[in-house]
Amino acid sequence: MRYGRWEKLIWNVPFNGLGAALDLTADRLIANSHGTELVTDLMEEIIAITKSIGVHLPADLIRLKIEQTRTMGPYKTSMQIDRNCGRPMEIEAIIAKPLAIAQKRGVATPLLELLCRELTLMNP
Repeated sequence: MRYGRWEKLIWNVPFNGLGAALDLTADRLIANSHGTELVTDLMEEIIAITKSIGVHLPADLIRLKIEQTRTMGPYKTSMQIDRNCGRPMEIEAIIAKPLAIAQKRGVATPLLELLCRELTLMNP
């Protein structure tokens, strides 16, 4: 169960978080090398958190998640839709809890921290 939750967060943190913060669909987030690098860097921060708690994800998981996302087209995430509709976003479950674990474990996650701050400012 822990593995499944973290595997899901590998995708949810960058695509839900950045999708909401930047108001971009999943395909636009990885439409160029800059976006793909940002998504990848956030995924790597999540993987660093998982390693700190003994959850080991496959080495090619980032590549697989990005490849799967490329097939989705202009997908709007739930957090992006919530933001567009003026509803509270799922910051706590998707962004803040992993960040709290990282901070407790001493794992550096500067992008995750910045994303959490930005989304918290936007949250109604």
